[in-house]
Amino acid sequence: MSDNGNSLNSLEKVGLKRTIGFWPVVFFGVLAMGPGGGMTYFPILQPMSNGYCYLSFLIAACIMILSVLSYQKMVQTFPETGSAYAYTSKGLGPKIGFIVGWVLLIDYGVVPMFTLYLNAMYFTEIFGLPEEVFVFLFSILITAACIVGLKLSTSIQIIIGIAAFLVVLILEFGAVKDMFANGINLFHTDAIYDSDKIVWGGVLNGTAIAFMAMLGFDGMTTLAEETTMTPKKMSKAVLVAVLIQEFFLITSTYLMGAVMDWQTIPEENFDTAYMYMLELFTDPAFAAILVVINNVSILACIMSFFTISSRILFSMGRNGAIPKAFAKLNPKTETPVFSILFVFVVCTAGALFIPWEVTAELISYGGCVAFLFVNISVIVYFWFRKKEKIFRNLLIPALAAISIAVVICSLAKITLTVGIIWTIIGILYLLINYKVNKSFRDSIDSGSLEMEG
Repeated sequence: MSDNGNSLNSLEKVGLKRTIGFWPVVFFGVLAMGPGGGMTYFPILQPMSNGYCYLSFLIAACIMILSVLSYQKMVQTFPETGSAYAYTSKGLGPKIGFIVGWVLLIDYGVVPMFTLYLNAMYFTEIFGLPEEVFVFLFSILITAACIVGLKLSTSIQIIIGIAAFLVVLILEFGAVKDMFANGINLFHTDAIYDSDKIVWGGVLNGTAIAFMAMLGFDGMTTLAEETTMTPKKMSKAVLVAVLIQEFFLITSTYLMGAVMDWQTIPEENFDTAYMYMLELFTDPAFAAILVVINNVSILACIMSFFTISSRILFSMGRNGAIPKAFAKLNPKTETPVFSILFVFVVCTAGALFIPWEVTAELISYGGCVAFLFVNISVIVYFWFRKKEKIFRNLLIPALAAISIAVVICSLAKITLTVGIIWTIIGILYLLINYKVNKSFRDSIDSGSLEMEG
């Protein structure tokens, strides 16, 4: 950001100083993705596939590894930058980069909606108050923290991260212990695959949602210049973090599906299925504590998205892309209060009125489009522009791009409709503003328009 926006660096680079090593980077990468993602998405994906949501994560993992190889190539070539927006701008030009950044705005807006409601749902299960109460409470607390410029210290983030890992491990250990106690084969055929039960359409549709649980890894690439590691080693850290995250996602969802038939979970407990299982495997009070701890880590994630979204709005307002009100800083806190309040209103309203299943799929659209264009960027930049005609620069990104395109096509009609409409609005917005707004045009051409966290 420019000097005007230096005060907005409230999204702390979670301890990634120039002395940080390989494994701390991997740890923060997995933490950014959220190791408990499988537990979170289980209630959405398990019914879609009729009991085999772990396959959605497995397929997503295979596609993601191919995409990570493309990210590795870009990290090694452009270590000073990061994110799908930046890499697309480098590979395909700033205008296409803007469109990818525009599409990703869906994620920055919808992720807080989804996670706000998700958190409220679990706290309602524990404390009995209406979900709306917790949505408002969490939104107000996070908004206030963003306005005053509150940051979580690195040590607090480490504690939260370790606690999130422990919750997943306790759930998995409890499931394995329960299966052995009841004489259930850990790899019984009903859990692995049953051609008469599986719904492949649901598995593919779920694959798009499963991408959500891996979206945070691209944030590691934005920190490439903040570590002493070489770009090549940094790219390896990204791959290791993704592999660890995929392990947690696949094993947790497999074990949740293997330990009991999802249709036997009481309907009133299904949306909070992992809490229901923790209560069975441990003590109900201890399970409630674990859920609260896990959801605190989710609140930290929401706070990050609030901060990122307000920073993007600030940058766009400063460059004339949207009204200047978004670029005004509070003289005392030096934060963009109007932008933060705008994020508060949009996210709170979305959490209250848009079904969480719909917001989950909308996030998938943004993430899939971003990964698609990063892979295309690798092909265009290295194979065609740099003339580096080697296997890795064509076949791997092409396979990833084709796979992601198939996943996008499998999204629900309403998701594709909303996503395509939003993309068209972005294209029209770019064309009109580029023609009539000199400040916007200059920021696009120079690459100074911030469309990322």
